[in-house]
Parts: sequence; structure tokens; C-alpha cells
Amino acid sequence: MPSDLIKPQRFYPPPLHHARTSRVSSALPIPFAQVSPGKYTVIYPPTIDYDYMKQRPQHLMDQFAADGHRVYYLNRWERPAPPQEVRPNLFVVHSAGHIDHLPRSRPVVLWMSWAETSNWIDRIRPDISIYDCLDDFPQFAPAEWQIVPRVNLVTATSDALFRKMRDQHRNVILVPNACEYERFSDLSSVEAPPDWPPIDPNQSVVGYVGALGAWIDSDLIARIGERYEMVLVGPLLGHRRIQHPRIHYLGMRPYEQLPAYLKRMDVLTIPFSDIPLTRATNPIKMYEYLATGKPVVSTAIPEAERMALVKVGHSHEEFVQHIARAIAGEDENEAAAAARQTIARENSWALRYEQIRDAIDAVWQEKNRR
Repeated sequence: MPSDLIKPQRFYPPPLHHARTSRVSSALPIPFAQVSPGKYTVIYPPTIDYDYMKQRPQHLMDQFAADGHRVYYLNRWERPAPPQEVRPNLFVVHSAGHIDHLPRSRPVVLWMSWAETSNWIDRIRPDISIYDCLDDFPQFAPAEWQIVPRVNLVTATSDALFRKMRDQHRNVILVPNACEYERFSDLSSVEAPPDWPPIDPNQSVVGYVGALGAWIDSDLIARIGERYEMVLVGPLLGHRRIQHPRIHYLGMRPYEQLPAYLKRMDVLTIPFSDIPLTRATNPIKMYEYLATGKPVVSTAIPEAERMALVKVGHSHEEFVQHIARAIAGEDENEAAAAARQTIARENSWALRYEQIRDAIDAVWQEKNRR
């Protein structure tokens, strides 16, 4: 899916003012150790729940926490529960009111991936505020015009978004999406999913993993189903479901289980329509697919055309031809699989985090020189 972040009302729950609220006591029922010296406090305002479709925000917050920074990840839906340490240094905050009572160390970094959370700049008063630009939604332009001038740093996931943001802010860096290489690169010990459709094991399977929204080319899905078994794993969010005996929709599955489905697929696809949204997207799935070593076929979105070893179909016919050649084993060998995995290994979330950390350090040093 485009950049794979869930956005209102694309995937996010309703806008913030519709969120459930709860009365919050200033006395938290759990102790908090002080933040380690020299480390940031990173706050991610309510946008998407931590355990809902793991995407770029969760991956990056995991990386901050792994490097010793204290992360407060505010869930989108509120409930009367204390903050929960889901991994070392990363606390999921279930009630927004708790954030005012949690220990912080400087610099306090506010990381925002939805432009409509700019009100959190006034609430948190961070030392460093960052806007992570993920998609090109025209309806979000008014909110972006408000947030961009107020932040210290803008990160952009694609070249198109980088060029767009560079016209609006002096400090913009390109930080594409990435993958958890270790999770997707070794499928040998992964067990088969229990809900795999009843497909003849001798039949090749074309696969797609990700949300199914209006950006999916339904006609292309139908074209693939005319020739091959196709399995789609992900929630239906505006996609016109194709009724065909060879097209199988399995719905959303937990992130941790995705390798099991990818193991059963022979060719992995990105069947996006040619629309402004997809022209600016850098799909996470592209890197996760490459990590498996399996052949990857995409429609002609710019970020796929820039990625070596991703086969690009500029028409439905060419797309299906790429699938046919991959299934026939043309140009497929251990060296080709290893080359794909090398690309994925070089595009890890850890490396993306290092780039972001260096940019934050530079902003903080500049502020302290003033």
C-alpha cells in the first residue's frame, strides 16, 4: 500500500476529536525510572495504535527505544490504563492525559507523521519537532501548510515528497521506508499458515500483502486471476473485491505472521494504480518482498522504477508477462535471490534510524550554539 501508513479515513480511526476520552488521574500507578543521561525523550502523538498494522511509525519508534531513548507512543484510542512498557524504553500510553506526568530528558523530540497533530507542538513544547511526510494526499495540504513552518526537521519517504517538502522547508532529508530484514529473509523454518486457501500445491501462487484500498488496480487483479492463483493478505479498505475462483482474499493478519504467507507465494506483487498518491509512495512491502529473495513485480510507480531488481510492468500485459517469466524460472537462480536480499539488507530500519539520529543531533547542536 502507499507508504503503508494508515491515515484518516484511509486506515486511521476517525479524526482526533472523535476519540474516546477518559478521566485521567495525575497519579500514575506504575513507577518510571529516569531517562538515561544523553538520551532523548521521543513522543509520538495519537495517530495509529501501536499494535495495529505495524508500519513506519512503529518501526522507527522501536529503533529509538533500541538505542536507549525513552519513547512515549500514544495510542489512538484511549482507555483507562497505565502506560505499558511493551519493549525496553518504549512505553505505549493509552490515555493522552498521562503524557503530562511522565519523566522526560532533553532534548524532547516530538515525532509527527500526521499533519493534523500539529496542536501537539503547543501541548508538548518540544526542543525538536519533526514532521515525517509519508504520502501526497491533497486533502491534507491545509494541515501541512500549518505544520511544516513550525517544525525543525522534515523527513520524506520518497523523492517526490522530498522535492515537494524542500520547497516549503529549509531542513528536509530523504528517508525512504525499509524492512526488518531478519524477519523476512529466512523463511525455511516458518510454518505454513493454517488458513491457506485450498490451492493445488502444484499451482504457482501470485501474492500481495498489504492494505487493499482505492490505490489497488482492480482490473489488474482480475487480469492476474485469469491465469494464476492469487492470494491477497490485508484489510479491504476501499478496494473493489474481485469475485473469481482463483482470487483469494484472506483479510488482515498479524505482522508477525506475514512471513508464513510470503513463504507460500511464488511471485510478489505491487499492483498499484497510476494516481498521484502512488506516484509519491515508497512501499514498505517492496523491501520486505525483496528480503525474501523472491521475484517482485510492480506497476510503474516511480519508487519501484528506481529500485534495482524489481520488475516493472508499464501495462497490464507487461505486468503479467513479468509474472509468467518469473514462474517459468527465467533469470531466476540463487544469485538473483541473493542480489534481492542484498538490496533489502542495505535498506534496514536500523540504517534509516541512524540517518534520522544524525539529523536530530545536528538540529540540537545548532540550537545550542545560538
